[in-house]
Amino acid sequence: MGFIKSITNTFYCAFCRSERKIKDQKHVHVFELLLSIVASILIMLMIWQTFDFRVLAIFSIFLCFFEFSIQVKKRLMLNCPHCGFDPVLYKKNIPLCVEKVKRHLQVRKDNPLTLLFRKPNLDFPLLNNKQKKKILDTQLEKQLSLMLNKSKTSQNLDVRL
Repeated sequence: MGFIKSITNTFYCAFCRSERKIKDQKHVHVFELLLSIVASILIMLMIWQTFDFRVLAIFSIFLCFFEFSIQVKKRLMLNCPHCGFDPVLYKKNIPLCVEKVKRHLQVRKDNPLTLLFRKPNLDFPLLNNKQKKKILDTQLEKQLSLMLNKSKTSQNLDVRL
């Protein structure tokens, strides 16, 4: 349940294709529940020195705090530390995500400690339209040459009866 060993989820960044691992905790687990119970009881005893039903309000505030912190932590862990790609921002606003990645890559390029990073060289997909067009043209040329070779072999077969 996340008390002793947390479950991690492995996936690849959609932009730089680097392998990443994040904790797979969506909501409050038993540990946070017990922690909020203990904290609310301690606060109740410090303030009123006896049992009071207002402890339920304090307990619910602690529970909401833990849920909020888990959601924020999960959202912040989705950002790629290598390239700065944010998948949630990409779904909402693509140009803003592009600017964020460009800023992150510029900071990374200007930082001399980049060579000491765990992943100094990033394997980016082709970003240049000219390179994409060149690759597509070579693929089309190969396909056309295969088609022409097949058609020439069929013309050479002349069967007369």
